[in-house]
Amino acid sequence: MRATGKNRIGARGRRVPTSVRGDGMDFGKLAKGAKQLIDKRGGAESVKEDAEELKNIATGQGNLADKAKEAVEALKVPGAPDAPTSS
Repeated sequence: MRATGKNRIGARGRRVPTSVRGDGMDFGKLAKGAKQLIDKRGGAESVKEDAEELKNIATGQGNLADKAKEAVEALKVPGAPDAPTSS
C-alpha cells in the first residue's frame, strides 16, 4: 500500500477505505475501556462470577425468552450469587 495524501492505494491500484486499513483502531484505548468496565463491575473475580452465573442460566431449564430475562436481572447486580431460578 502506498500513501497518496489522505488516501491509500492498495495493491490493485484502488483506494482502500479507512475501515479496511485498520489505522482507526486504538487498542490501548480499547484495553483501557475494558479495564474500566471490569473495575466498575467489581474486578476480575466478580466478572468470573457473572460469567458462571450466565453459564448456569444458559444451560438451565426454560425457554430462550425466560433465560434472557433472567440473564438481564442477574447482570444488574455485579458478582451477585446465583438466585434460585423459577423454571
